[in-house]
Amino acid sequence: MGITLHATVAEAVLNHRRRRHRTDMLNHMERALEDLREKGLTDEEDIVCWKGKGDRLQSTFNTKETWTAIRESKPRAEWHQGVWFTHHTPKFSFMTWLAVRNR
Repeated sequence: MGITLHATVAEAVLNHRRRRHRTDMLNHMERALEDLREKGLTDEEDIVCWKGKGDRLQSTFNTKETWTAIRESKPRAEWHQGVWFTHHTPKFSFMTWLAVRNR
C-alpha cells in the first residue's frame, strides 16, 4: 500500500496517495482511509483496539478470546482418552491418532 511500517493512522491518512490494488482487502483499506480523510478525523490521537467477543472493541488483548474467535470449535472426540492419556508413548499415540483420523 506504500505506507511505512511504523506510520500512525493519522500519518497514513494525511500522507498516503490512493492506489488501485488487485486484492479486495487492500481496496477496502484504501476506501477506509479515504472515509477518514473526508470526515477530517486526523486530529484524534491513535489508540490500539482489539476485537473481542461479538465484534466488541476493547483496549486490552485477551489470548483466550482471540483463540476462540479464530478456531473452529468441534465437539470433543469420544476416543481421545484412549489415545491421549498420562503415560502414553507420544510416537504410538500420534500413529493411533493418524489411524483414527484415516490419514
